[in-house]
Amino acid sequence: MPVTGFKDAWDRGACHRFFVHAQKTLGTEAPVTGFVFRDKLRVMRQDWTRRFAVVMVCGLGLAALSFAQQAPRESPEFAAKLPNGQQLLLSQYRGKVVALTFIHTTCPHCQETSRVLEKLYHEYGPKGFQPIAVAFDQYAMIRVPEFKSQLGITFPIAVANYDEVQNYLQMPIRYVPDIAFIDRKGVIRAQYAGESNFFENQEPNMRREIETLLNESTAQKSRAPAKKAKPPAKSASISAARGLK
Repeated sequence: MPVTGFKDAWDRGACHRFFVHAQKTLGTEAPVTGFVFRDKLRVMRQDWTRRFAVVMVCGLGLAALSFAQQAPRESPEFAAKLPNGQQLLLSQYRGKVVALTFIHTTCPHCQETSRVLEKLYHEYGPKGFQPIAVAFDQYAMIRVPEFKSQLGITFPIAVANYDEVQNYLQMPIRYVPDIAFIDRKGVIRAQYAGESNFFENQEPNMRREIETLLNESTAQKSRAPAKKAKPPAKSASISAARGLK
């Protein structure tokens, strides 16, 4: 779901500015109709087409850079407010595999993603998986309780503002939901924007991310060196016998 809409820029004012520019370019003595206008207009159109293409290429390049998701990276602290007034801190869940999702309560795609996360929470929660959602649409604080009730959500859904969410994700937000997967050590291991094809087949994709991080944690524990057993304490009778000699 798009976060913001765009208005059509080609209004009457734009048309007027175009023809004023055309008259200035063609000269005041040049006719505004006929073959002269047609030929010169074609040249202008080709010139502006080339300029537009260059701008679009540069814009796409900058957009690709701005939307580059740097992962893995250390997750900063993130604080949001729960509908009951309490504060939710991301650091509270250190030691768990976290799926931190940013949503709008009015977004159908966010509703479907929340349903999937709730299903996976029941399946992987006992193994250390914790989903968290953060709503940042207008009136989210009022809408979150109904959102949770209608969808049967049991994991926390807190509320923040757009700037706080953008600062955490380190990228502009065009579509929701956005999601970040955080390992037990507090490192963002993967991050997906709302326009990513990750959400086209989101349940198996989420399973893959969750299982990878959970299995990684299990493997690290199994590779940990075993603690050396302490030597048995000497019995009092042996110590007493040695003291008599």
